[in-house]
Amino acid sequence: MRYFFRVPAGTTPVVSSYYVPKGQVSVSPYSGNVWAADWSDDAGMLLPGAKQDLGDFSIHLSTWGTLPETDLSLSYKPGRLAANQRILLLDKMGHFVWGALPNVSPDTIQPPPQEPILPPGSVKVVAWDEGAQEANHPKPRLVIQNTGTQTIQHLVVRYFFQANATKTAVLESDWYLPKCKASLISGPNQSVQLDCRDLALAPGASYPDATGLIFGLHWSDWSAWSRALDWSGQYLNAIHNPNAHIVVQDGNANLIWGQTP
Repeated sequence: MRYFFRVPAGTTPVVSSYYVPKGQVSVSPYSGNVWAADWSDDAGMLLPGAKQDLGDFSIHLSTWGTLPETDLSLSYKPGRLAANQRILLLDKMGHFVWGALPNVSPDTIQPPPQEPILPPGSVKVVAWDEGAQEANHPKPRLVIQNTGTQTIQHLVVRYFFQANATKTAVLESDWYLPKCKASLISGPNQSVQLDCRDLALAPGASYPDATGLIFGLHWSDWSAWSRALDWSGQYLNAIHNPNAHIVVQDGNANLIWGQTP
C-alpha cells in the first residue's frame, strides 16, 4: 500500500507505527516535495472476499514542524469511510492493482523498482541441525550458496515445520541472522521466514559465510519436538547436506530453490 503526501521544501518526514499488526511501514521521497508512505507485507495473503486491517500509523516532520494539509492521497473527509483511489495497492511484483498515481509532472514519475528475476537453481541451501542431540530444541543452521551467474541482493528463505494445535512455537531469532528479518508464518505447516536484503552475494559465494545462518525453535512448554513431522526438518541432522525442503524465493517471490509442502 502506498500513500502520497507533501512536505515543505528541505524537510524530512518520519513515520511512527501506532498499531501495525502485520508488515512494516516506511517513507521515501517520490518526486520533489512529494513523499510516499509504504506499508508492505511480503508474506501476506488476502483471500477472495477477505479484509485486512493494515493498522494505524502517523507521519510527522523530523523537526515536528507543520505539515501542509494537501496530502495527495487524502481525498476523504475525517470520520468518513469511503473508497480512495488516491491510495495505491501493488502486488509483490510491483504491479498496480488499485488506485492512480498522483498528479505530478509526468517526467518525474518513476515506476516502482523491479528486482532482477533469478532463474531456478540460482542458489543452493546446505543445512544441518546443531541441536540434533536435543529432543526439544531444533537449531537449524543454513548456508545459502549462489550457484548462478548474478549477484543476489534479496532472498526470502522459508523453513517449514508441523504446527501443533495445543502448543505454541517460539522462534529464537536473536542468534546469527545478519541482514535477515525473521518471522513466524502461521498455517498447517508453520514456517520461519527469513527476509534477507542487501546481501551482495556474488556468484560462487556463500551467505553469510561457511558457518551459516542459525536460529532456534522450541515449544513454549519446552516439550519434545518431533522433527520427523517437519517438512524442512525431517532430513536435517548433524551432517552438512543440501536440503531441498528448505525453500528460497527471489525478491519477486519466484521459487529458485526447494519444494513447498
